[in-house]
Amino acid sequence: MNTEPKDWAGEMNIDLVLLKSGSRGVKVWSRNMGFYMPPFNVEVIDTTGAGDSFAAGLIYGLWKDLSIYEAVRFASACGAIATTFKGPHGKFEVEDVMKLIRVSREEFYDR
Repeated sequence: MNTEPKDWAGEMNIDLVLLKSGSRGVKVWSRNMGFYMPPFNVEVIDTTGAGDSFAAGLIYGLWKDLSIYEAVRFASACGAIATTFKGPHGKFEVEDVMKLIRVSREEFYDR
């Protein structure tokens, strides 16, 4: 068996492989594509719960029939927002996630 994550999708009949690297972003592979999603620029207070928030965001995005790219972007935003609270008790809404995505796009294009 190949040990490269990008090959697991095909060899093991896995639809999606994600390699999360916290502040370094996430690498994503599916059977026919791969991409890197950079992290969102937020002021990190505490990383507790960020991974759970990422997972919840990914599940939500896929449930809402977003593309893999958009679902991972949504998940990354969820994980980023979770780091802006002390402890795992931060509460945020879909609108907060969409605002972070929108603001980050504006910052990217304003460079």
